[in-house]
Amino acid sequence: MKYLKKYENNKNKNKNTEINFYWTTFTDREFSKYIFNVIVKGELDKYEVSDWIDSNSSEIYNKFYLETVFEHVVMNYTYTDKKPTEVKNIKVIPGKLVFEDNLDQEILKTKGDIYDINKEIKKNKEEPKEEKKYPSVWIKTDGTRQEVGFAGHNSFAINYLKENYPKKYQEYQDSNKYAHEILEDMGWIRVLGWAKPPKFVISKLNTKTKKAIKDYCQQYGVPYPERIKD
Repeated sequence: MKYLKKYENNKNKNKNTEINFYWTTFTDREFSKYIFNVIVKGELDKYEVSDWIDSNSSEIYNKFYLETVFEHVVMNYTYTDKKPTEVKNIKVIPGKLVFEDNLDQEILKTKGDIYDINKEIKKNKEEPKEEKKYPSVWIKTDGTRQEVGFAGHNSFAINYLKENYPKKYQEYQDSNKYAHEILEDMGWIRVLGWAKPPKFVISKLNTKTKKAIKDYCQQYGVPYPERIKD
C-alpha cells in the first residue's frame, strides 16, 4: 500500500508515529470494530494523524474488504524509532463495543506506552461469550459447503467472482449490489453462523441446496428455515 500523504514539517524527522485506530463496520446485519495499527513516517500531531487516515481510507477499505464503514476513531498514537509499516488489522471485535471517539480527550496520548488493546476491551465491555459456535458458510448450488468465517461472505464472493466469473465481477463493480447478492442470485445459500440461531439467506433453492440446508441443521441441531420445513 502506498501512503498518499506525507508531512515534511514535523519537528523531529528522525521519529515516526505509531497509530492505533478503528472503524465501525456493518456487515451481514452485524456491527463490528475493525482495529488497525500502522507506523507512519515522521512525527504527526493529532490533526495530521486523523488527516493521514482520511487520505488513505480508500486503499484501506479495498485491502480489507470493508463494507458500510462509519467514521474512523483514533484510539492512540505514540512516537517511535521503529520503521514505517503497512496498515495491519490487529483485531476484529463483533458487537456494539463502545470506545471514546472525541479527538480532544485523553484517549489521544502522545507519550507513554503503546496502546494495550486487551485493557481497553475489558474497560468497556467483555467480549461476548458464545455457548455454541456455528460455522458461517456458503452452500453452493451443488450442495457442497464453503466455510468463510465471521463476516467473510462478501470478501469470498468478490474473489470468487473475480477468478471464475469475470462478467459477473464486472456487474458487481458497475452496480450498487454487494458481491454476495450476486452469488445469491446464482442460487448460492448464505449461512450466517454468528446469528442465534444461524440464519439462512435464500434467494433460489434446488434439490441439492435444500438437502444441504437440512444436513447443516441436523448436524448442528438448529431449526429448519421456514422455506424448507415441508
